[in-house]
Amino acid sequence: MKRSIAILIIFSVIIGCLSSTTNSKVYANEVAPAAITTNEIEPNNTDAQAQEIYSDYTIYGNVTRTSTTYDIYDTFCIVSEITGTANFWVGDFPASIDINIVVYDEDATIVEGSSGTGTQRYISIPVVKGTLYYATVCLDSSSSNGISSTYTFRTRMFPTSYSYYGQYPLQGFNTNNLTNYGWINSDGIYCSLEDLITDAGCFMCSFAMVLDNMSKQTTTQRYDYRTNTSGYLLPDPYTVTLANVNFTSPIYNSTYNKYCYPTSNPVSYNSLPQLTGHFGATASVLYLSQYSAEQKAEILTYYLSENPEGIIAGYSTSSNTHAIVFASTTYEIPSNYSPPVAQPASSVHEDGLLMGSYISEESIAHSESIIRNRALSPFSNTTVYGSQFIVYDPVNGAAGVSFDRTWTGTEMGWDALQRIIIFD
Repeated sequence: MKRSIAILIIFSVIIGCLSSTTNSKVYANEVAPAAITTNEIEPNNTDAQAQEIYSDYTIYGNVTRTSTTYDIYDTFCIVSEITGTANFWVGDFPASIDINIVVYDEDATIVEGSSGTGTQRYISIPVVKGTLYYATVCLDSSSSNGISSTYTFRTRMFPTSYSYYGQYPLQGFNTNNLTNYGWINSDGIYCSLEDLITDAGCFMCSFAMVLDNMSKQTTTQRYDYRTNTSGYLLPDPYTVTLANVNFTSPIYNSTYNKYCYPTSNPVSYNSLPQLTGHFGATASVLYLSQYSAEQKAEILTYYLSENPEGIIAGYSTSSNTHAIVFASTTYEIPSNYSPPVAQPASSVHEDGLLMGSYISEESIAHSESIIRNRALSPFSNTTVYGSQFIVYDPVNGAAGVSFDRTWTGTEMGWDALQRIIIFD
């Protein structure tokens, strides 16, 4: 055990003298009940007894001080999945009772403490990926006997800002010189990387968003043809495309006076283990075609609670494919929810396993009517559970909007959600 209860007693006396300066209106969007919901599990009074939680959790608990019961500390532990921000909130208790939060690291160094009166407390701190943090909900130790109260405790971790890369319009990354590099399709037509990413780069954009949220970079130094420099490349739709073709060097084509990759369409992803491996990550895939909309929402909620950097969602119909990133949710599932298990990604093109009538991204490349329809289609706002999920859609600059405010939610919905891809 890293620290004694005495440390918390001293600290709670100190913070009991402070006043709260946090505006309660700030709380709603950042700690609204969401994702995993559960009750506290006793005993959880010390570090050794700390209840493990994840990046998006709601806990219902109770603290008590009577002549026979002294349960004024509930301790939880969490390992940050990202480098970014962690929000801790406790509320839904009477204003007459002084309940606080103390957050500290595994060396018992106090990181932050809440204070004041009212019905809620809030802490927001920077966190580092892979670091263990403890959060203790505590009843003021100076409280008199005869006090017992329930409370709601929320945790939420997220990158300081979510990365966004757009395919239509191209957005968020350096596109210099991309017209001079590309691919010659089966009809002998030159397609530049700029056009390919615009018309069919949803997977490359989505992969790049999540990898960037994970603070990844290439494991070895690579050449960037946009800047004519070498170095450890950060994820963006261009560098992820290069990883997709295994950083194969382009070959000069005198007919077009362009440099062409001697592969299939560079933006049609092939080996996920190869692609993610270049950035020091791994990929798992879970196929969802047999599940209902409600079950898909539950599955996404579970995996988002463990992967705040985002989950890639792949959509397929008989004539179209698309990919977006799910970033957060206010959908709730219980802590005893048991999800289907994602499996390590295959070395083959994952979409090739999806359906016999699958139409690849190559077949819609340069079909601007499709991509423009994605941007111009009206939103129905009737997608079930759509308002409860925040997504980043590479089309139409849809960054950090609810699922039902995207072309994907309106035109494809839950039925076309065929698989999710998780990066670790």
